[in-house]
Amino acid sequence: MRSSILRNSFLYLGVFLSICCGLLACTPFPAKQLDRSSIQNVRVLGLAGPSEPRYAVMSFGSGPLFNNPNSAAESVRREEFNLLMADQKLHLGQELQHALVKELQQRGYQIEITSIRQDKPGILNADDLRRQRAEVILFTDFNNVFYANGLTDDTYSPAVMLEARLIDPQTGNILFQKFYGYGPTYTSDRDIVDLPSSSEFRFSSYEELKNQPSRAAKGFLALVPTVSASIANAIAK
Repeated sequence: MRSSILRNSFLYLGVFLSICCGLLACTPFPAKQLDRSSIQNVRVLGLAGPSEPRYAVMSFGSGPLFNNPNSAAESVRREEFNLLMADQKLHLGQELQHALVKELQQRGYQIEITSIRQDKPGILNADDLRRQRAEVILFTDFNNVFYANGLTDDTYSPAVMLEARLIDPQTGNILFQKFYGYGPTYTSDRDIVDLPSSSEFRFSSYEELKNQPSRAAKGFLALVPTVSASIANAIAK
C-alpha cells in the first residue's frame, strides 16, 4: 500500500517539497520551459551555486507514513550522517559546479563563476543580479540531499532534489526553471526531471548505511554527470 501511494506523482512531489520547505525553509517556484530564441545570442553565462548541502537521513519506512522529521532521534541521526559524509570529504556542490562548467562550455558558453546573495532561501538579491557582467545567470541549488527508506520499499536509497533556474540579471525574469529529482523512479510529473538512482546504492538498514559511508557518498556523486548533462542540454542554444 505504501509503495503504491508514494508512486503517486503529486504526493511524492509533495514529500520532497514539504521536506525541502519544512527543513530548509525554501521557496519553490513553478517550472518554466525555455524559449531558446531568448538565448540565441548569449555568449557569457554566470554560474551561481550550488552551495554545499547538508547530508541527512530520513525514515518513512516504519511507524507512520511520514515520521516527524524534527524528532530528537531523527535529528541525532541526521547530524551523525552529515558528519559521516564530511569524513568522506564529500563536496557535492563543488563537484556539480565543476561538471556544469564543462558541460556548458561544450555547448558554446563562456562561464563566469559568480556568487549572488539570497534575501531568503531561493530569493536572489536584485542588486547582486544587476551587478553581474554575464548576460544570463544559471542559479542551481540543492533543496534536499538525504538517504531515506520507505520511498518505494524499506531499503535506504539516495534522494536528492535540485533546482536549476536561468535568469536575466537585468530584469530578474526567469527564463527557465526546473526541478531535478534523483532517487528511486517516482514521478511522471512534467515539472520534475526524474533521474533514477542505481540499486547499487540501496542499503537494507541504517546500520548498513552508516557502516558503509564510502558507498553512501558514491551514491550521491553518481548524480553529478547525469544531472549536469541534463541541465546543460535544457539550456543549450
